Amino acid sequence: MGSERGLLTDVQLRVWLKTGQPMARTDGGGLTFTLSESGTAGWVLRYRHGGRRRELSIGRYPDISLADARGLAIVKRAEVQLGRDPAAEKQKAKSTAARDWTVRELVNDYRIKKLVSRIRPAKSPRRPASRWSRTSGRRRPAVRQQLVDAAGRVGWQPLQHVL
Repeated sequence: MGSERGLLTDVQLRVWLKTGQPMARTDGGGLTFTLSESGTAGWVLRYRHGGRRRELSIGRYPDISLADARGLAIVKRAEVQLGRDPAAEKQKAKSTAARDWTVRELVNDYRIKKLVSRIRPAKSPRRPASRWSRTSGRRRPAVRQQLVDAAGRVGWQPLQHVL
């Protein structure tokens, strides 16, 4: 890695962020600042492993500063020198985490992300919302109750066994 390091400055990054032009500028040593058309700025470490070009997303700017990105790049380059592939390890960790979810965890995650925002308070605090259909007179379980029922039956099972 004979390239010069420390080519970018924080002032340059802020100016480029304001202009919003898509770009990729290198800081040296494989660390690259990228700015997408949508205005998302981030850090990418480019390296070679096993004769192939690889890229590792380090994080978004300004959440990760220039100094922090340089520090993380040094650590990841050291891992590459030891023969490890940080991008493959990151992808493997993500897939393992998703595969190890149980149905109950999936239902809880869905509840938190989707259903909590849709819940409206009942009209009267003493009287909960009805679970009976007004048109047919039959009981109509809400989506929440269906999820609770499903989680109770197969909640302990890993998702890969249920799907």
